[in-house]
Amino acid sequence: MSEDFRKTECKGAHSLIADSAMGRAIQLIGYSSKEGFQVNPEGKTFLQSLKGKIGVVSVAGKYRTGKSFLLNRVIMGRMNGGFGVGSTINACTKGIWVWSQPLKARNAEGEEFDVLVMDSEGIGGIDEDQNHDTRIFLLATLLSSLLIYNSVGNIDESALQNISLIVNMSKHLQVRSQAGGEADPEELKSYFPSFLWVLRDFALKLTDTKGNPISARQYLENSLLPQKGSSENAEIKNRIRRVITGVFRERDCFPLIRPLEDEKGIQNLQEMPDGSLRPEFVEQMKILKDKIFKRVKPKKLNESYINGEMLLELCNAYTRAFNSGEIPCIENAWNSMCKFHSHKVIEELAGEYEKELNNCAEKYKYDPEKIKKVNEELREKMHRPVSYTHLRAHETVLDLVCRLLLEKKKKKKK
Repeated sequence: MSEDFRKTECKGAHSLIADSAMGRAIQLIGYSSKEGFQVNPEGKTFLQSLKGKIGVVSVAGKYRTGKSFLLNRVIMGRMNGGFGVGSTINACTKGIWVWSQPLKARNAEGEEFDVLVMDSEGIGGIDEDQNHDTRIFLLATLLSSLLIYNSVGNIDESALQNISLIVNMSKHLQVRSQAGGEADPEELKSYFPSFLWVLRDFALKLTDTKGNPISARQYLENSLLPQKGSSENAEIKNRIRRVITGVFRERDCFPLIRPLEDEKGIQNLQEMPDGSLRPEFVEQMKILKDKIFKRVKPKKLNESYINGEMLLELCNAYTRAFNSGEIPCIENAWNSMCKFHSHKVIEELAGEYEKELNNCAEKYKYDPEKIKKVNEELREKMHRPVSYTHLRAHETVLDLVCRLLLEKKKKKKK
């Protein structure tokens, strides 16, 4: 891998974090001008180790707005270390990073599953363009089951303009390989994660136009209502609103007050103990963490749960598309993931079939009748549900197993 992969010298930057019992930050996807987007080998190994269902919490937003603090302090409960945190104007996070120690959550049925924590490069960095920002934001969105968008202040036209990358996403993504033009937001809805907008340093009272108290979710929904007017400017504003409400069917909002008034303290917020922060802010952090873990769900694609190896295949499919100049296609990524997974299952079946058949051949001293009976039992055992994306026409799973065994023997003879 090229040494041109982006690193920073921000305090606590990912590349400088040492191993600890509680894990460390690992780069999952990096970027270089020579190689484009690349899946980091260490990130690949980490994802391959996750065998069960996984939820993915990803945090995105403009750079220098406290994304990493939200991940470290609120989600992971870490005062020291964690994802990169800095106090300068330079962005700390480059590419996509994950924490090497998955957290645990439970679904409504009480089933426990791993939660992968993901940090993404900040939007609007001075050394990047909008096309790069859109691709990073798109990766963070497509790989997550809960996307947290972090911003400062209330939801106004400026805040909505900053999140207009969502509009660009529909131009940089296709659902089906044969589709042309922009992806339909309504069609993307079933593939996009839950959306939680966290508003930092929020100072407004949550009330409607009549002064009645409203929830944070209602505040978000009110902010996304269509604006009156038929001018080009009004259409631009309403397009952003339509896309947000179109692609995120599950959406919510959570305001956080300013943690303290001292600017010097703000710059070292990561190391500040709870006792030095405003009590209301500390309480809000606890409520937010509880909300996040209640909302995160195991990652699914086409109604199928995916594990770490499958998520890795999605990373490979999307980065390949970016690097080849193509528009990422969800259908192609799904097919690639299915092909990898089913081929692995069939290799396991082939190995099991060969082992069992060899064992019974020795056990029954190659008695044709007994071997035939065992073979029939094995045939029944081999009938497991797998994806058929890589099978030849009219070929059964058992046919494929036999073909793989024959190919394996031919290779040995050569």
